Amino acid sequence: MNILLNFICIVVIALQLTWAAPMPETTTNGPIKASYYQKRYDIFDSILKEINNSTASSIMAMTTTHASILKDYNEWLTTHKGDIDADKLKLHEIMAENLKTFVKTKESLQNDPHNCELQRKMQTTFFTVENTRNTIGDKEVNQIWKTHQKDVENMNDEAEKKAFSERFFPVLEKEFESFLQMLDDAGKEDNKAFIKWYKNFQSKTDLDEKFEEFEEIQDLYEEELERETKAGEVNCRLLANLEWQEEILRGVLTAIASAFKALGNALEKKSN
Repeated sequence: MNILLNFICIVVIALQLTWAAPMPETTTNGPIKASYYQKRYDIFDSILKEINNSTASSIMAMTTTHASILKDYNEWLTTHKGDIDADKLKLHEIMAENLKTFVKTKESLQNDPHNCELQRKMQTTFFTVENTRNTIGDKEVNQIWKTHQKDVENMNDEAEKKAFSERFFPVLEKEFESFLQMLDDAGKEDNKAFIKWYKNFQSKTDLDEKFEEFEEIQDLYEEELERETKAGEVNCRLLANLEWQEEILRGVLTAIASAFKALGNALEKKSN
């Protein structure tokens, strides 16, 4: 599984993570409850930050030759512009503009690697370029990508997962232990599903099993979704994850559509 698919599994957990500033609730022990809501928010937010940073790093690692691709593609487009029909030319121009934006945004992000808005912009333009390229389906254009991408080293998925777990899982466990210390009996009852998930997560020693349990946390975020909706805010890190998920799905559909189109053309050619 390539690095994109590797991180899709992680990114899926963020689909329902809609946490802006938590809303304190009025109860008999309001200040305590408000404080553990904030701590729970902080845990969720730290997960989101780590996922976004890992996703951005993966895209940057896969696109080390895109500045060269931009140069060669612009030269190709200048040479062949007169031979392309109007509809296809519009797609080429969209792709060229987004590829240029991607390269510039990536350069900016290298100087500010945790900037969420730059992360969002980079991943959006990355997927726009890839989806448009699949829609165009030009062999010469695809060859430009292949020529440059052959020099990009394949990333080791298992090594990436191991690095992620060693870097972040101890932090997550420390934050959760601190969260548990804040809970009174009512707080433990309010968070019993969250606590159960953590105990299952903590009990896993096999790396793959631990990642599988990590993904299971997605089922616990409906309350956070409701809380953020009431607050009327959505933070940038959440939007980056939601947009990533949308682009993954759009990319899959585009690839499927392109495959069916190629199959249809091949069958038509064979029948003739």
